[in-house]
Formats: sequence, C-alpha cells, structure tokens
Amino acid sequence: MQIVSILSNNSKLARVQLEDGSIIDGVVILYPFGLFSNISINDNSMGLLLEDGSNDYSYVMPFNISAQPTLASGEVAVGDFVNNKTIKFLQNGTIQINGDVVINGTIQTTGRATLGENILIAGTLKAVGSTELTGDTLITGKLEVVGQAKLQGKDFITHTHSGVQTGSSATGGVV
Repeated sequence: MQIVSILSNNSKLARVQLEDGSIIDGVVILYPFGLFSNISINDNSMGLLLEDGSNDYSYVMPFNISAQPTLASGEVAVGDFVNNKTIKFLQNGTIQINGDVVINGTIQTTGRATLGENILIAGTLKAVGSTELTGDTLITGKLEVVGQAKLQGKDFITHTHSGVQTGSSATGGVV
C-alpha cells in the first residue's frame, strides 16, 4: 500500500497516512545503502511502505516523486533534489557535485584535476612537480624564488645588459 503523507518523523520513526486514509505510527524509516536524511513533511513527501501484514514490522523508504533527478540507466544520485544540492555518479565515471564542497582532510589525485572559477585556498598551497599558469597573475605580498628564475626567457640572476659603462650612466636593455 502506498503512503500518501508523512505526518511526522524524528528521523528514525514516522507517522504515516496511507492511501485508504488509515494512519500508522512508529514506522521505521528505512535508509538503504547507509544513506540518511531527515525527510521533509509536505504534500510531496511520499514513501514506499514495507510491512508484514500485521503492522508489527512496518518500514518506509521515503522519496519525493516531484523532485526526482534525470538519470541515465545505471546512474545514481543522492541529495536534496528539491534544491538541486546533489551528488551524481554518472555512467562515464564522473562524480558530479552540485553545491558547496567542504573537505576536511587531504585531496590526492593521480592524473588531471580541473577546477572551476573562484577557488579559495585558505592556507598553504604546495605543488610538487611542474606548475604552469596561463593568464594574468597578481601576487599580493612577498614572492620568494629559490632556484633559477626567468623573466621573458632571460635568466634573472645571470642576465647581462648592453651599453654598460662605469659611473652613473644608465645601461641598455637586457641582452
């Protein structure tokens, strides 16, 4: 029998109304695959009622049919579909996250990582290996270079100038 309304819940047990109008208390909210949520109480909250016929063992698997995501065959999504804050596991192996991401720990990649706009790193950024920046770069604060530095292809430490003369006269451009 289908639940037409979730009347109340404490994130573990729910009070539900069935399509025949009857109300069942103490229905265990079943969260498959270790995923948990505090289901909202509104007209769009529905659930699949699983029971043994005696109402002694009743379980509800909540869902909101009006907010189901569009997924291709074999794709999986979790999250708040009403507000589009979701994590989708796509067929091509991509994990798509809609919403803010907070990581308390280390991010480690083998291969390429592409990040979007406006990336804030609050702390130290350490790059091991080659780093290439394309576009304008603004550095506010001190820049310390340990090792060789080149500016427009010229070695910063060992470069020479043309027209060098003793005294207070100006030199020519970098050679």
